[in-house]
Amino acid sequence: MNATERVVAIVSYIASSESPSGVTEVSKKLGLSKSSAYRALSSLKNAKWVTQDSDTKKYSLGPTLLELGLSMTSRIDLRSASLPFLNELRNKTHEATTLSARVGMERIYIDQIESEHEVRWRVELGKRFPLWLGAPGKAMLAYMDEKEIETVIENLRDSGTHIYVSGQVVDIDKLRKELTEIKRQGYAISSSERLVAVAAVAAPIFGRDRQVVGAISLGGPMPRFSVEQAMHYGPLVSEVARKISQRLGYSQ
Repeated sequence: MNATERVVAIVSYIASSESPSGVTEVSKKLGLSKSSAYRALSSLKNAKWVTQDSDTKKYSLGPTLLELGLSMTSRIDLRSASLPFLNELRNKTHEATTLSARVGMERIYIDQIESEHEVRWRVELGKRFPLWLGAPGKAMLAYMDEKEIETVIENLRDSGTHIYVSGQVVDIDKLRKELTEIKRQGYAISSSERLVAVAAVAAPIFGRDRQVVGAISLGGPMPRFSVEQAMHYGPLVSEVARKISQRLGYSQ
């Protein structure tokens, strides 16, 4: 059993145990030497994958794994709740619909229903993007609290990346005004920010705790899908996002 297999085996064993486990128990159950079990558990403890009771010295799952599990569950719930609406929106507009999930101060695409057109807009599922970039991110950012917004803006300043793909410089004062307008109208619009000649409109999705958890977006290549069309579909996208939020347990 190599080091990776030991880690997987130990985490799986601790996760399935009804009570905390000690080094001796882990080593016997998995056929490991006590020294190997101890080294692996120490590494897992440092990464906060497991936690050790100071009195009994036994191990149980740590906060990092629990957070990862909760995060994955929430994304599965978000995708499951959103999928029918993604299809419905695509069928009404004949353009691509996407679903983004919030990951801390970033976002990732977790689903897309492609358009029926031969020339299509495709996204890369699972890749992280900053919240200041593109309609889905800005739709989420506008509804976050001020402290979180400032964190995102500070990260933008520190990143050294201040130019959209179109070549337009990101103006932080304009970004703040844009976020205010997004919150007023309920949706965000972007054009050639992340991809050249692609426009999109997006609206935020909220969870049971009333915190923004993601965004649904509609978009396509220009000039077929223009900024004017994005504005036209804004209220529809916002309404779809509201329905998804309600399915997730959100209530105003």
